[in-house]
Amino acid sequence: MQFTHPFLITGFLIVLGPLLIHLINLMRHQRVKWAAMDFLLQAYKKHRKWIWLKQLLLLLMRMAAIALIVAMLAQLRTHDQWLSMFGEKTTHHYVLVDDSYSMSERISGSTAFDKSLQTIARIGAQLVDSETSNRFTLLRLSKAERAVTEQDAAGTAAGPSAENNAETSAAEATAKSKSKSNAADAKAKAEALMAQVADLSNELVDSSFDVTLEEKRNGMEVTQLSAGPQAALGLVRQLIDEHPQERSIVYLLSDFRAPDWENPAAVRNQLREIEKAGARVQLISAVRNEQPNLGIVELAPTEDTRAAGVPLFMNVSVKNFGKQAVNKVQLTIKTTYFDPAETAAATPDATLGKPEALPTEFIDTIGPGETVTRRVQVYFPEPGEHVVTAELPDDAIAADNRRWAVVDFPEGERVLVIDGDVAQANSYYLQAAFQPGQRANTGIRPDVQPASFLRDTTPETLAQYRVVYLLDVPRLDDRAVENLETFVRGGGGLAVFLGPDANISFYNGRLYNEGNGLMPMPLTSDDLLEPPLSEDSPDVVVMDHPLFSAFADERNPLIRLVTVERYFRTAETWEPAEQSTTQVIASLRNRQPLAVESTFGEGRVVAFTSTLAPQWNNWATNPSFVVVLLNLQSYLAASGRSVEQRMVGTPVELQMPADKYRPEVTFIAPGAANATRVRIDATAAKPEADSPFYVTSIGRITAGQAGSETNRSGVYEAWESTAAGGYDVRRFALNVEPTEGEVALADPQRLLSRLDPVKPVFRSADEFEAETSDEGGFNISLLVMSMLVGLLIGEQALAYFASYHPARGAVR
Repeated sequence: MQFTHPFLITGFLIVLGPLLIHLINLMRHQRVKWAAMDFLLQAYKKHRKWIWLKQLLLLLMRMAAIALIVAMLAQLRTHDQWLSMFGEKTTHHYVLVDDSYSMSERISGSTAFDKSLQTIARIGAQLVDSETSNRFTLLRLSKAERAVTEQDAAGTAAGPSAENNAETSAAEATAKSKSKSNAADAKAKAEALMAQVADLSNELVDSSFDVTLEEKRNGMEVTQLSAGPQAALGLVRQLIDEHPQERSIVYLLSDFRAPDWENPAAVRNQLREIEKAGARVQLISAVRNEQPNLGIVELAPTEDTRAAGVPLFMNVSVKNFGKQAVNKVQLTIKTTYFDPAETAAATPDATLGKPEALPTEFIDTIGPGETVTRRVQVYFPEPGEHVVTAELPDDAIAADNRRWAVVDFPEGERVLVIDGDVAQANSYYLQAAFQPGQRANTGIRPDVQPASFLRDTTPETLAQYRVVYLLDVPRLDDRAVENLETFVRGGGGLAVFLGPDANISFYNGRLYNEGNGLMPMPLTSDDLLEPPLSEDSPDVVVMDHPLFSAFADERNPLIRLVTVERYFRTAETWEPAEQSTTQVIASLRNRQPLAVESTFGEGRVVAFTSTLAPQWNNWATNPSFVVVLLNLQSYLAASGRSVEQRMVGTPVELQMPADKYRPEVTFIAPGAANATRVRIDATAAKPEADSPFYVTSIGRITAGQAGSETNRSGVYEAWESTAAGGYDVRRFALNVEPTEGEVALADPQRLLSRLDPVKPVFRSADEFEAETSDEGGFNISLLVMSMLVGLLIGEQALAYFASYHPARGAVR
């Protein structure tokens, strides 16, 4: 038994007041000799026990009345067991807090997440002072998402296999006969899952609850993840359904950004189900005003050729998420070069890499909602995985001010060249463009082979090339076409240049194949290009395409000097289908196609209707030829060299050939502070006994682990132990989700209208008051007051019957 105002407990001494008055009255009695009194004494002795009982009851009732008055003033509080005697329901407070990185927005020296934690403390303090029975569950949105992911993964892994399909019917019949048991199991699983991921789960609010809550709050920090409320609301709804005997109040503390809440259909449905279960919902906003915020939303290499010793351009995109333009933005670029020889001799504890700061990029103005992209050039002299970092000055949200990219630079890009010309004239000009000499390095390594190479090679060998060039090839064997289709479908590039040796029947029948093959268009016959009517009319007209980006100006003199004498015509009625990926990217002045592109599977195909060598045109002798060929190589090889964009929180997985590596793996993760590292030792295992690979990972939810190893942005390293006793190092860049940096707030009135028919209460964290006794729940003070009123009425009635009252009209 507890009291809100314990200093009033001393008031219970007043209970002795009626007893003291009674004793004083007894002391005033005197013995008097009188004959008439003897008769009264005999009558008194005859009824003495009944008189004493009435006086005792009256005395006790007066003492109890005083005790109830003191208890009501001191505000008596009881535990659940006491209130259950009166049919009382416990109120369960489910507090869901958003810990996405947008909650790291700084507001007057603290973050929005800190403000939410203060609100949680205020909720706890008010519940401690409450006169009702309360329970408390505290859950972070990011942990709820991981819990649901784990649950889904476990459900998938536990699915029926081909070996137990025969037992399915019997199992289903057994399950139906145990529906009550299954319901109990579902309740137990929901509670166990919540207990696993919640910071506080079904905690009784007692006098020491504020201490427990403070300990949990001190261990909570905002993450760099992007998490929504759906998973947490799903868990809460399940628990509410499983505990209908409780009153429930759900608090969702977030920043309520416009992109997440402009169309809250999924959340509305979940809140609707929660309200149907009898719970009340409060939306508590930790942010009242929008602040300026810049974020780096992209850091990626361009589609240019990527090779060691060849400069490469990186695209860096900065977005202004605020409502005001930002001027004079400084963008810092840094490269980290990892020397191959130094890496080969190092161990996981070594700190590798030579950082170099590039000249600062200045952006004059970024308008509201605008994204500005800058191209910066990086250079790495040796092959390997190197790192590029972009950084902005600190602002309201710091997590999106840095971005990393790990770029793999090979020694060079190998391309396969098949030249159908006996004199190899086409390959000569191609090699001259790709390997101009010692003064220039393009990074492209052409490998000239006969047409039979495509027939006799394997898909694994062909996959080592980035692009295949067919230069006036008469025809190919079926096996060669199949290998070529597999190569392009898997992401390889294909360039086709026609010429006098090209077999039209083969190209139309086997390569075009009624639009289902590699060739993007059907051909009819070769033809001469008629002389122009005007000397100002160029033979070649280029479209807006990456191949011809340097010649976008129609008056460009280089492209206007290209002349074409002969070409292959396409059918007069042929046009690229509207829904297809085929498009004409360059044409002749008679509007016949000169270059046509299409996609085939994951790869790209570009076909030219004239020769590469200066047989049917003079392009190979024009300075624009080298530029177009280098752009063509970059464009066709782009799909095979894409950089995987990994978000914070995604697993880092390894698959290692068991004959080349040992199972010991060391992961190096970025630490909480800059330039700090966290070492994680792991042991890889074979997924099956006869598997030729070892597999391992970090950041994956398995065996009840939180999987939080990849919750921080930065560069991760995996040191794989080789069978020879050394290490191979792989690097991975994990970045924050760019859209989480949006600072636009959802309008409360519009948000509430979009949530209709759900009727939540939307409040700012500054004006929040927890729902306690005024939201259902039994007030013990009302019970005490009711008992006091009843006791006083009973005391007056007993006092009346215990005292002497002469008959009406009698003489006293």
